[in-house]
Amino acid sequence: MFTGTVPGEAVFGTPNGDVTPDTPLKPFQKDKNTFWTNKMTESTRPFGYTYPGLEDWKYSKDELSKRTIALVNGLYGKPAAATRARGLRRRADNSTLTDYAVRIAVDRADLPVPCSIEVRIGDVVAGEYALLSMPKTGSGSASIPLQRALQGAGVVVDGRTAEEVVAELEGKMKIAVRKMVSLSST
Repeated sequence: MFTGTVPGEAVFGTPNGDVTPDTPLKPFQKDKNTFWTNKMTESTRPFGYTYPGLEDWKYSKDELSKRTIALVNGLYGKPAAATRARGLRRRADNSTLTDYAVRIAVDRADLPVPCSIEVRIGDVVAGEYALLSMPKTGSGSASIPLQRALQGAGVVVDGRTAEEVVAELEGKMKIAVRKMVSLSST
């Protein structure tokens, strides 16, 4: 949570001057007359959004903190559990394991922004990259890790060359660009 006051420059219609937790986050409109502020977005609860396994309405603040730490450590391991260098990880037996990811690079002018780019392996969603309506031009890029999607789609990685895995992915990968529309009547 941003709690201080810092000098800011004009960005997206916000004038030069101090930026506080109550400064409008233009161009993000809450309704026709109100822009979101940092203070208004300190929790995802008003948006009805949470992460799988973090049903925040079930837990106290302390319980939620402990559960979040446990889930993140379960997904990614404790910092000392794995070393990463150039996309390779070391297993406990000191052999290497190659990580796979999809790199997305787009020219925003070629897309119907706002939009999202969804990557699937078979019927398993690997990830999504959202492009907001501003800026309208310029480039956008993202990297979507594939480890969980590969497992979910039954793509075997162990004992295979990278070329074999990539060849299988070329037949199973689906990419969809979806235009985002507002359902708000304001």
